[in-house]
Amino acid sequence: MYLNQKTIIKLNNINEAEATIKNTNISKLPNNIIIKKSKYGLGCFAKNNIPKNTILGLAFRGNTPSTTKRTELGANTNHSCTPNAKLVYKKDSKGITEIYFKSTKNIKKGEEILINYNEFKFEGKRDFAKC
Repeated sequence: MYLNQKTIIKLNNINEAEATIKNTNISKLPNNIIIKKSKYGLGCFAKNNIPKNTILGLAFRGNTPSTTKRTELGANTNHSCTPNAKLVYKKDSKGITEIYFKSTKNIKKGEEILINYNEFKFEGKRDFAKC
């Protein structure tokens, strides 16, 4: 199995994000996020102020390395040891693992959205960066 079962958690406020994703292309970037140049190359930035504990969108979906799909959000969000977003794991109705990004603090308009790559949980994972 690709993702560690212990990392799957239940969410209370994800219905709106799920409904949006089911009605759009999986790779479409969420409306409140834009991709532009960052000090790391390309990055995801807030178009508007984003409150703490907001589901930013679906980043990855799949259960194995060969079947996992990465969205634009997942592909363009950079690493930081002091992130402003975290990973949230969920299983959909078919048992497929979905990884969402969720803000951990208020993110200001124009601020880059950053996650800690070391939060990814899968078999054989290595630390991406020493924090």
